[in-house]
This record gives sequence, structure tokens and C-alpha cells, in this order.
Amino acid sequence: MKLRIHLVALLLLAPSLGRAQAPDLKELGRQEFEAAKKEFNLGHYEKALEHFETSYRLTAAPELLFNLGLVKKQLFARTRKLEYVEQAIEHFKAYIASGRAADPKRREVVDGEQREAEDWLAKERASRAQGEEALKLGEEFVAQGRPADAQAQLESYERTPNNERPGVTRAHLLRCALEAGKGDAQAAVDACGRALELDPTATLPGDAPDATKKALEAARGQGPGPSLSVAHNQPGSLKAGQPVEVSFTVSGDRFALVTGIQLFYRLGGGKAFSSLQPQQAGKISLPRVFTMGVPPGSKIEYFGVVLDKNHAVLQHLGSEALPFAVQVEQLRGPSVAKKWWFWTAMVAVAGVAAGAIAVGVTLSQPAPPIGVPFHAGVK
Repeated sequence: MKLRIHLVALLLLAPSLGRAQAPDLKELGRQEFEAAKKEFNLGHYEKALEHFETSYRLTAAPELLFNLGLVKKQLFARTRKLEYVEQAIEHFKAYIASGRAADPKRREVVDGEQREAEDWLAKERASRAQGEEALKLGEEFVAQGRPADAQAQLESYERTPNNERPGVTRAHLLRCALEAGKGDAQAAVDACGRALELDPTATLPGDAPDATKKALEAARGQGPGPSLSVAHNQPGSLKAGQPVEVSFTVSGDRFALVTGIQLFYRLGGGKAFSSLQPQQAGKISLPRVFTMGVPPGSKIEYFGVVLDKNHAVLQHLGSEALPFAVQVEQLRGPSVAKKWWFWTAMVAVAGVAAGAIAVGVTLSQPAPPIGVPFHAGVK
């Protein structure tokens, strides 16, 4: 590699620098090129890049595009920064477009460098990709006729947790294309059927292979079944300490895509939600240890997600921001007038009141007169 840039780039640069350049720019450009070559041969690729870029700004020599591509390949190999190898590919393409690589041997060298850079980029992107990025790469690899790479990216996507329904639909279409490419028509139709179950309007790219298009049409021709959906019955108000059960009903799931429903719950007004392990559709109960401790008059808030076998979210039922709420009733005991202790207390109160009245009446009467003899006349 070092020998190639020392000889090939120098020979390519010399004719260009001799044409229509002011002497001072020509000389400065040559000095920068020599400095870049020296730093490159020493393995100082960052410094080499600075000098090559300066030389290119001074001379605009197309040959330097090839050198820029080489040094940026080396920088990628050292740093693993994708921008370096992406830019290297663009430099090689620009060099070819300039017409300076018309010689067959020279073109073979440049094409080899470009192919290697593209292979590096594909492998690096594939090794890093997850979720949406992996899915997009898989679709690109199918279009490029690279099914093994596409399969690896599909598996990477499926391993990524919390994928959403639109992406899962595309993943099933990708699997449809892969199965059709292998010649397994039924597996391709089933994969497309799963995609249509999630989104009846799902379509393929216009340049999709004919076998994939036929699989999608065959799946669509099996009948416009209902889109997969999960409904639930929100409980009404609850008595304090009563169990909380939430019922879920699945419809339109011909391919059994739903493997579990996960509930998240909290006391109304709380900050964090607790969660249950995913459970089969039907009746799902919140833990008794939680519901027994909910004070009367408060609320229980909850939301849920519908999951497939890869823990992708096929449907949201409420959300953390907008949860469902169940009111816990206030305690209401029997009427106090029916309690035995009420009447006992009332009798006692009445007796005390009557005694107080009697005492009050007695004390309010005037004192009787003192006895004085009464004489009717004189004896």
C-alpha cells in the first residue's frame, strides 16, 4: 500500500501540476504532496490527510482524489469511523469520473480499492446494525442480491427489543422475499400473510423480484381477513381490597402472532409504573399485595402492550402518558341507626338529660316560707 501511493500517485500528480497553474501554487502543491507522501509512509495518516487536502485545494489535481481515498481507508482501518470509508468510496468514484483512470491497469487498481472499501463499509455497518438500521440494511442487501447478508440483518432486527408494528410488518415482507428467493413458495406466502395481518395495505418496492410479488398476491388472495387487534374491558369502580382483573380479547390473529400481553400499573398520581410478566390474553389480575393496600377513594392506573414472540410491540393499550384509571370506592358501612350501641347510648343520654332537667326544675322553685304562728284574735 505504501509503495503504491509513493509511485502511482506521484506519477499521476506530476502532469497535472504542470498545466495552467501559477508557479507559486504549483510549487506549494508539490511541497504539500511530498509532505503528505512522507507522513503516509510513516503511518501518520491524520497528518498525511491534512497535506493531501491542502495539495488538492492548491492544485485541484484529480489524481489526488485517489490518494485521498487511500489515506481515508487507512484512517477507517485505524479508527473504525464510518465517515472515513464512506468518503474514501466517494473519492474513488470521483477519480474514475474525472477520466484519469482510463488506462486498464490503473482502472483495475482503482476498482479494487473501491470494492474493498465498499466491502469494509458493508461489514462494519452490518456488525453494528440493530433495530430499524438492521432492517433497512436487510432490505438493501435483498435488492443487491445478497440474501445471506439480508438474513443476518433480519435476525439482528428480530433480536432488538421493543420494535414497533410498522417495522415488524416490513420484517415479515423481508422474510417473504428471502423465502421466495430460496424457492419455498408456501413459506413466502405465509410470511406475506403475516405482514398483511398486521397491515392489510402492505406493499413491496416496485423493483421487488417477481417471486416475491407473486407470494404477496397469493397471500392477499386468501381473503381480506380482519387486521390483528386486541380489545380490553376496562373495570368499573372497585370496592377497597377487591381484586383487579382486566380482560383482553384478540381478533384477526390467524397466524398466532400475539404471544403475550404485558401490564404496567401504579397507584394513581404515582411516578413509576410496576409491571407484570407478559401473560396470555384473557383475564389478567393485578397482584393482590398491591390492590389490598390501595386506600379507598384513590385510583389505580394501568396500560398495556401486546407482544409477539420477539417482544416487538404489536399494539399499545393506553400509555404511560395516558393510562387507564379505575376508581376505588369510599368505604360505606351500615346505617348508624341500626347499631345496638347507638340505641344504648341514646338511652343513656336521654336518662342523663332527664335527670338534669329535674334538678334544674327543683332548683328553680322559690324557697318555702319559715313557719310563723297565726293569731286570729286577742284572747
